[in-house]
Amino acid sequence: MAKGITCPQCKTENPAGARFCGRCRAPLVQNNGVPAMVACLECGQRNPGQNAFCVACGAELKAPQATVTQGEKDKRKRARRHQNRVLLIIGGLLIAGCIFTAVLDSLSGEKEHRTAALPAAATTAGEEVSISLPTRTLRPTATPQPSRKARPAPTQASTPTPGPTQTPSASLTPSQTPTPTETHTPQPTKTPTLAPTPITLTGQGQAATEAFVLPAAISIAQFTHTGQRNFIVQVYQDGGSDLLINTIGPYRGSRPLSGSAPITLDIDADGAWTVEVRPLGFTETANFAGQGDAVSALFDPPPTGPWDIQHNGQRNFIVQLHCAGGSDLVQNEIGQVNGSRVVRFAEGPCLWEVQADGAWSLKQR
Repeated sequence: MAKGITCPQCKTENPAGARFCGRCRAPLVQNNGVPAMVACLECGQRNPGQNAFCVACGAELKAPQATVTQGEKDKRKRARRHQNRVLLIIGGLLIAGCIFTAVLDSLSGEKEHRTAALPAAATTAGEEVSISLPTRTLRPTATPQPSRKARPAPTQASTPTPGPTQTPSASLTPSQTPTPTETHTPQPTKTPTLAPTPITLTGQGQAATEAFVLPAAISIAQFTHTGQRNFIVQVYQDGGSDLLINTIGPYRGSRPLSGSAPITLDIDADGAWTVEVRPLGFTETANFAGQGDAVSALFDPPPTGPWDIQHNGQRNFIVQLHCAGGSDLVQNEIGQVNGSRVVRFAEGPCLWEVQADGAWSLKQR
């Protein structure tokens, strides 16, 4: 049995016949004391393993690089695409959360303004109605003039002439205040906010759409296809691309789109297809159920806890949770699923993204 070779640099034992150390990459000396030979990648000249440059052409001697297979390249490319797509969705959720908070603050301020403007109503019969009116300064009534009395005719007897009567001081008693009536404070005219118009695209067979901007920072795209062969949708945005749909035959489902940069869809199909893009709404519950590919409305994250998960399809069943605070892969199976697991929610708002071929449900226990 051939004896192994000990690396002179790191003392690692290497198999017989090795030319370089598997741990530190240092050239190895064979058991007979002859250093391993390295072939020059430029001219093919064999050189001692300790040489850094070729003795024939002077080129730098490099160890052969590991060959990366095409499958590994495709896998790395898909991983980068998925990472970019997750970052876009998180960015869209953050923007949607800011808009949602601003709308709530605006509605709260408007409610306080209306409450301050309206008078307080009486709660029971017989109670006085308290109405906020401007304070009026009480002014004294007109000063009464001294009464004039006819001077009595003189009599034979000398009577003293009465002096003038004392002028009374001004009375501070206010006149009767009229009962106040409720005045309606005019409210500012509220300008209605128009909902963004959905974007509808239609076509037949292979086509690339014109670039368009999403109606909201995070939107939902509903796709239909009536053909019998491949239906592939690739999305291009901001210098990157992502494979959105890759199936065969008729299709009906929805996928999320996010970002503010213009989007172009590259569609490969053999039948008629439609795309409708609209903003995501908000819902009060995180429970979600449906058929095939689907995207939920935005919701506030519930506490961490167990969830019941079911799927009756035969192919991929993938459930992803996207929140403003991060994304999580909740389920990734093939075929039927009937079980439960603990789901941890990050900072909201959140949404579900489901890819399936059958009926499914996500229900908080």
